[in-house]
Amino acid sequence: MRINEPTTGIEKPVPDETVLVSKTDKQGTITYCNSDFIKISGFSQDELIGQPHNLVRHPDMPPEAFKDLWQTLKRGEPWQGIVKNRCKKGDHYWVKANVSPVMKDGQVHEYMSVRTKASKEEIKSAETFYKAVKNKTAHLEPSLLQRLYARIGSIKTTTWLYATVLGAMSFQAMIAAMVKAGISDQRLFSTLGFGALVTLLLGIAVTQRVRAPLKQIAYTLSQLAEGRYFDWIETRRCDEFGVLMRHIKNTQVRLGFDVMDARETAMMAMRDKRALDNVNANVMMADAEQLICL
Repeated sequence: MRINEPTTGIEKPVPDETVLVSKTDKQGTITYCNSDFIKISGFSQDELIGQPHNLVRHPDMPPEAFKDLWQTLKRGEPWQGIVKNRCKKGDHYWVKANVSPVMKDGQVHEYMSVRTKASKEEIKSAETFYKAVKNKTAHLEPSLLQRLYARIGSIKTTTWLYATVLGAMSFQAMIAAMVKAGISDQRLFSTLGFGALVTLLLGIAVTQRVRAPLKQIAYTLSQLAEGRYFDWIETRRCDEFGVLMRHIKNTQVRLGFDVMDARETAMMAMRDKRALDNVNANVMMADAEQLICL
């Protein structure tokens, strides 16, 4: 792991509207950086281009965080996290980093990173967690319970729907068999009530499993339609909705990158135009009678 020192312990605040953008190749070498990244990091463009992105890695960041980042990216999935980076002079800044693989012909071609300001609550939580990870009192690896929850969460929604329908049909067949066997009315009604309750609960669970992600997806797409690219969608789900959400996250990062790149290009063009205007304003022109005009 690369150790970048010295550090001053001084935080450099990231302005609200600042968006740090960079692009790397598959090895993590910087191939593009915008002016916000240059300004906040304190490095020049020449010092950043061609260098590994861990040039700005802060020693307080645990190696496990970047291991998780690379494992996620190599699976072709987007990664999000709160990251503490080091400035050239040793100060530090916190960002909410969203990194996405750029696919070409079904293969990872390069990586895009879009970073925005992290909230005070996010910074405090991340700082506490990273310290615990470095002290070996917390782990980035999921626990047994978390793995079990993830395994359950990875069951497709269509599977839950089929299971609910199959359960209802099996229950109907069981009731028919009980009636045919002459089971008492009291026991029959008790079984009917229990079955109706279970079916209702399963129906509510499946409905929520569908409604919640659809609501989040609809909200994120409406934000994109309004030009708000940095209200990041959550991608924790492991089912087919999770796959869709990860594709949307990739789209968010790509659109955010393209928008900031276009803004950067427009700003450079405006600076060039102003420079030319200033030059033209000071050039002396001669009219047809060779009179000098300022």
